[in-house]
Formats: sequence, C-alpha cells, structure tokens
Amino acid sequence: MVEMAKLYLHIGAHKTGTTALQGAFDAGRATLARHGVAYPRACWYHHAQHRIAFALKKMADSVLGDVPDFDAELAELEAVLDGVAVAVISSEEFFALTPDRIVRLRDGLAAHDVHVIATVRRPDTMFLSIYNQKAKQPGNGFGRMVSAFLDRPETLDGDISAGRCLGGWLDVFGADRVTVLRYEDGPAVPQMLRCLGLPKDLDLPAGSANASLPGAGVEAMRLAKALKFSTEAQRNLLVVAHHTFAGYPPYYMSLEDRRRIVALFEAENAALFARVGQDNPYTPDIVSVRDDTPRPNIRMRDLMALLGEVLDDPAR
Repeated sequence: MVEMAKLYLHIGAHKTGTTALQGAFDAGRATLARHGVAYPRACWYHHAQHRIAFALKKMADSVLGDVPDFDAELAELEAVLDGVAVAVISSEEFFALTPDRIVRLRDGLAAHDVHVIATVRRPDTMFLSIYNQKAKQPGNGFGRMVSAFLDRPETLDGDISAGRCLGGWLDVFGADRVTVLRYEDGPAVPQMLRCLGLPKDLDLPAGSANASLPGAGVEAMRLAKALKFSTEAQRNLLVVAHHTFAGYPPYYMSLEDRRRIVALFEAENAALFARVGQDNPYTPDIVSVRDDTPRPNIRMRDLMALLGEVLDDPAR
C-alpha cells in the first residue's frame, strides 16, 4: 500500500455545520477528486464515514440495523485509501470519543499521516441548537424543559463540553496535529476547504442544512412528547409546525441564562484554546442579543393557529 500523504479526520462537533459539509462533500466528490482530495464512500452512513465511529462507540446503524465491527470497517476504509494521496473522513460521532477509543483509532490509522479537524461553538448557542434538535425529533421521548439543564448543560449533550472532548484528541494526537475551528468564523464548507488548501469558493453543490424549528414549534413538539403523543402524531405535528410557525422568532432564552451557560465553560474553554495557542473567545461579556425582551416561546394563540392548521386539512 502507498503511504498516504495526509488523512484529514473531521470529528465535528454536532451542530457545527457537519450535515451541510458532509452533504456538499458527498455531492461534490468528483470536484474534490479533480483537486486531489478523496472523500471515500467507505464506512458509509448518511453522506459520511459514520460507521467507523459507530463501531468505536458500539452504536447501531439505524439503516442496516447492525452494530459495525471496528476491524471490518477499518479494513473497508484501508481498501479504498490504497494509493490515495489526500482524503477526508468525517463523522461528528468521533467528537466525544473516550481517550482509549481515540488511541484505538490512531493505532488503526497508523499507516497514514492523520490530521484532526474539529469545530467548536459558543456554549449557549450550541446548547440551544442541541435542545432544538432533541425537542423537534419525533419519537425520542425528549420532553424536558430548558430549565432542567441550566445547572449542568453538559447533561443535555456531552459535545457542549468542548474542552473535555478535545482534551483527549490533543493528548493522543498532539496539538500540532489538531486544528480547532470556530463555528462563528463562517460556514463549515469554506472553512474546511481552507484547511485542505483548496479555494474557499470551490464550486461544490450545497449540502442540506439541518434547519432549526422556531421557538413555538419547539415548544409544541416538546409538549407533544410530554403528553405522550404517538410517534406518528409527532411526525405529523412537526410538518404542520414548520408550516404554521415559518417566520416566527427562534427559541428564546434570556441573556442571563445565556451568560450563565458560557460562564460555566469559561475555564474549560480557556484551557482548551491555550493548548492550541489561541485566546478564549467564549466569555460571558461577549454574549449579547439584539432583542432581549422576554417573550414566551409559545402562546395560546400559537397553539390555536396550530390547531386551525390541522382542522383545515382533514387528511391529517
């Protein structure tokens, strides 16, 4: 096997534009190949190489229904990398791997020159984006209010704790092999292209974005789960909510709570950025919103509008 010049391991985190990036790289594989970069269809699940991450985490593939085997996935990946000079492997499921699993991945890829690329996000907006995702997803039983997570935001999702997650990658690979990008610095695709040494305006098809649901829709979905609506009813509600609440404001969280979340991770993020030679950009004093006027995420008339939408379409 020809030794690879560079293997870029894009590890997420969740809610940092990974879906759009993976979709664009999948659709633009031919364009990337013409510029000397492979985006291999190995360990494949939903536009990316998730199955090798699933194997390390012992997660089931929801499409095939199996729990991937790490050695088998690694062998599949190695087969398509033979003779390739530069490749990108992506999965946000890598981000929160424990150090022992990171070591196993490093050792499995030892024949290659691996460089890790991670994207972090300001803790309060990360928190809200993950909450939105969990609340809107039908069938997951998630019906808890935001207030349940304010004392320990990482219990909503471990990816919010970027310093803890990336600490293992820095320990295993070394700071010289880990690039930390910031979500706030621009869209994921141009940032990744810059890391690859490619033009940021390279003509790649747009990947599908994982659109957030307005605040009223988030609350309607959360309440549906708390009230034990069936999964099918939740799916129908999500469709109607997207239509009914189009143009409504995003989910509201007070400036005080936003700053509180950022403050909880300030020391951890300061240590993380110090390890990669950067100043911590995520401090409570930079958190601001244009309109901090308190507003309910859903009102009675919003619920009535939702009901009216359903009644207007008997097929629902």
